Amino acid sequence: YDREAEPLFKKANALWFNTDLGQLKKDYVDTINKYYGDNIKGGSFSDKNKIIKDVNAWSSEQTDGAIDEIVKDEDIMSDTIFLLLNAMTAGGEWEFKFDSSETFYEEFNCFDNSHNLVEMMHQTLFGYWSDGRSEGFVKELWNGINFVAIVPNLGIDIYDYINLMDADVFSSYMEGVRYQDVVGSFVPDWEYWDGSECPIVDEHFTNLSFPKFKFEREYDLKEPLKKMGLVNIFDSSNCDFSRMDDGPLYVQIARQKCMVEVDEEKAMAAAVTMMAGGKGAGDCIQVRDKIYHDVIFNRPFLFAFVNADGQTPLFIGLVNNIGEPIDKAIQIENIVGKINIRSLPSTTGEKVGMFEKGKIIYAFETKEAEGYTWYRIGTDKWAADKNGEWIKVLKAQ
Repeated sequence: YDREAEPLFKKANALWFNTDLGQLKKDYVDTINKYYGDNIKGGSFSDKNKIIKDVNAWSSEQTDGAIDEIVKDEDIMSDTIFLLLNAMTAGGEWEFKFDSSETFYEEFNCFDNSHNLVEMMHQTLFGYWSDGRSEGFVKELWNGINFVAIVPNLGIDIYDYINLMDADVFSSYMEGVRYQDVVGSFVPDWEYWDGSECPIVDEHFTNLSFPKFKFEREYDLKEPLKKMGLVNIFDSSNCDFSRMDDGPLYVQIARQKCMVEVDEEKAMAAAVTMMAGGKGAGDCIQVRDKIYHDVIFNRPFLFAFVNADGQTPLFIGLVNNIGEPIDKAIQIENIVGKINIRSLPSTTGEKVGMFEKGKIIYAFETKEAEGYTWYRIGTDKWAADKNGEWIKVLKAQ
């Protein structure tokens, strides 16, 4: 794996301009070339299919295949004069990956009060962070980007928390340092300090439970941008793009597509934004105790990809509803001993973990093969039962 080939953060911009309807001004072209490089894709829009193919190919290339369609057939109209694109990709492999054998279905309490099952990953991290209203963690990708996730305490609405949150509290999570009630890694206990140069401290650890998830979303940005004050760019009579073209030009479409994927191996995010325009208008310490905190992301939470400087968020997102409906799940218990977990419902499948005796887990699918009943207990994870002697079904579908 070539780490040098993986960027910390990749971004790109491009402009397609329809020369059938106008001509970019020289000063504008010079400015774009100076600050953004050779990213103007001028030419006729008469072959609409070619334009759509070229733009979507650019989107796919800039996001490593994550977003392969940003422009649709109906986006290119008779008066479409420009397509302005911005793409961003961040993420990579974890510095310390999750053990997939420790990933099992667990309950997730969605924002709409429904209950789903998600594949929950587990790992113990050094340090513990809390601002009194929430808990979270900072986990590093090998390329220096930090993945940050924050879950409000039980009983606190995710949107109420966002409204109360300020930049300093968010920065404390990004930096992984103490702020107000944020604990951090070491907490000196001055009550037991003997006056020596080395304070007595407790070490804090996070027993993390975090869900695997992948989602793709598409957003119409017109109304959000208007609420932010960008009103005139959508008004053909008031928009002023005269430095670009004699016009009048205005923005017809503002759209963003994004993809986020988090699993045992990696955390990745990508987004493409498109605007289509029309022509109109080191310390000395004594460790006294080790304290472990269970931080379980089994309800709506925030996440962010943060640059290596610990200050610059690259992507920020909110997870409200993920997983599969719990009423479709089968609850099972191992009643015999250690059962191999395999990548396929077959004894030829690779061993990817162990189902321990007495453990109660969820499954979503069964298959009969090779004289066994196989239970799907995760992505590419199957456990076998022999005539009901190994696995007891506690709750059927």
